Amino acid sequence: MYASQWYLTLFAYTFPISLVLRIYDLVFAEGAVETITRVAIAIMQKNEENLLKLQEFETLMIYLSSRNLYQTAYSSDPEAVIQDAMALSTVITRQKMSNISDQYHAKIEQEKKQLAMRSLSKRESWFNWGAAPKSADWVEPETPWAEEIGQRRVLEEAREQQPSPAESSGSDQDTLDEVTSELVAVKLANFEMGLKYQTLCQDHEGTCKKLQDLQTGQASLIEKLMELQTTLKMVRGENEELLAEQERWLEEKEGLEEKSAVAKRTLADLQMEKMSLDRDCQGYQERIKELEDQRNEYLMPRGSFTEEVFAAHKTLFAQPTLTRRQTDPDMYQEKFIQSDLRCRELEKLLAEAKFKIVECEANHTLDKPTRNSLQARRPTSLQVKRGSLSALMGKNGPTSPSFIEPARESTDSLRSATSTASQKRSSVYSRFVNALSSGPLSEQITE
Repeated sequence: MYASQWYLTLFAYTFPISLVLRIYDLVFAEGAVETITRVAIAIMQKNEENLLKLQEFETLMIYLSSRNLYQTAYSSDPEAVIQDAMALSTVITRQKMSNISDQYHAKIEQEKKQLAMRSLSKRESWFNWGAAPKSADWVEPETPWAEEIGQRRVLEEAREQQPSPAESSGSDQDTLDEVTSELVAVKLANFEMGLKYQTLCQDHEGTCKKLQDLQTGQASLIEKLMELQTTLKMVRGENEELLAEQERWLEEKEGLEEKSAVAKRTLADLQMEKMSLDRDCQGYQERIKELEDQRNEYLMPRGSFTEEVFAAHKTLFAQPTLTRRQTDPDMYQEKFIQSDLRCRELEKLLAEAKFKIVECEANHTLDKPTRNSLQARRPTSLQVKRGSLSALMGKNGPTSPSFIEPARESTDSLRSATSTASQKRSSVYSRFVNALSSGPLSEQITE
């Protein structure tokens, strides 16, 4: 039952394909029957202990039909199988296999003959070959020849009614063949069922393992699901916190943007104010420079009294440069400035006239000691001019600090020591300054 599959498939369902190809090579070289028999005997000898341990028929058939014959005994080594099979080359030869085949066929023929003889003897025992019973109505023939003919007729009728021994033996042989073929078919079916059962058992074991793995995996998945749910809750809480913090930051951002806009507007205003202050500062610096130039020009010695008067008038009453903030006065202020300038010009002309009159009077004065005593007691003409001009500037002119040099001697005093003309001129200057301080010029400035 198990060996038939070996011979039919050349161990294709038991051995791996590499070993099956090696067996094919031996089949072509040594012969199919001898090679398969050697491999089968080698496998049976190698698994002798394991086969003797098996007691049940189904377990034995499953083991002989599985790959355990090769994997367990040879540890999946194809070279060991080929070596064991070739080691039986001297034991299992073609001649021996032919002798065994002849003996088997002879034995089969002998068994068939014995079976036919036994069936024939059984059938002969079924018939009675004695004389037939005589009937009451039968009349004995008159001659022996007629009696012999009647017996032959009876025998022929009996033979016709009963089957012949050859026919009975042939029918028994057919029945035996049918039963044998049915038995072989049943055994093959049983073997196939055993294989299917083994396959189903293996599938069942694999399914059980898979089920256990799935159960284990399901448990681990459930644990992971619980962990993920916990993590999800934590993440949701963190997300809510982040959203609240984001809203807070957005509010702060809006407030900062508003503050930034206010700061930008303030910065723009400050920049504009800074620019205006820079322009004012530049104007003030220019004004300071102009005042310093005027001061230097005022302190610079002049060649004549007329130049000094014009310089003082220019210093005190010249129109200053206006800044951007002072470029929009009203009409009254402009008219007042124009009238003031006109008055200054008239006063300047008046002063020149008075200066000429005083100079003429000074030329006719002959009292030198008196002039010397007056010159000694009076301050220098330059100091008198500076004092009077500072007084005028303190009343209505630009506020600049007065500059007095007590240690500096005037040019006129030095000249008075060398000539009488210079002494006359210094006394004339002092008289003119006194006249200006008490004249209509001071009154107009006060108004």
